[in-house]
Amino acid sequence: VEATHACWFRNSPCHPLSIIGNHTMNKSNRPKLVVFDLDFTVWYPEMYELEGAPFKKCSRTGRVTDRDNEEVQIFDDMHEIFKALHTSDEFENTKVAVASSTTYPEWARECMRLLHVQDIDVALETVIHYRQAIYPRNKKVHFNELREASGIDFKDMLFFDNERYNIREVGELGVTCVYCPDGMSMEHWERGLDAFHQMSPQND
Repeated sequence: VEATHACWFRNSPCHPLSIIGNHTMNKSNRPKLVVFDLDFTVWYPEMYELEGAPFKKCSRTGRVTDRDNEEVQIFDDMHEIFKALHTSDEFENTKVAVASSTTYPEWARECMRLLHVQDIDVALETVIHYRQAIYPRNKKVHFNELREASGIDFKDMLFFDNERYNIREVGELGVTCVYCPDGMSMEHWERGLDAFHQMSPQND
């Protein structure tokens, strides 16, 4: 797992941080904005791999499928991560955003409306405070928009993406970034929190 904040970290130890009930870092050590890419970071498959709208949700199973009955699924660990961001006192000062370059933004928005976070049973869109950066542009454009909308500095952001070039470009802004080529996992999440803590100005 790699993290960057204008520099690269490789093979650093992954500290056993718990996203709930962990008090090794207080609220001031948490990012003010956590940003996730969508396609193959939060969910799979990617929007371009689907047949598209209309999407539907099965009232019995909760499965969200496209018009060809292909299911869209949130990566397993993302449910626990979103739950923590939405309910844990540790993250009460943390906002959540998405930054996606999908060429199918309306499909993505529909999926965010239909997909639910397990255990807390709220729509994905409910746990995401900033949803405007979903359109096919460079991620630097997305992050400049998010900074303007949120008033949060780049240095106070944490970003997860499955594409290395996005990690590299957003890292140049001073954002702490974590590369997750196989989608989000608890390991990536913990590494991101640790990297943000290590790179925070108060720890320089």
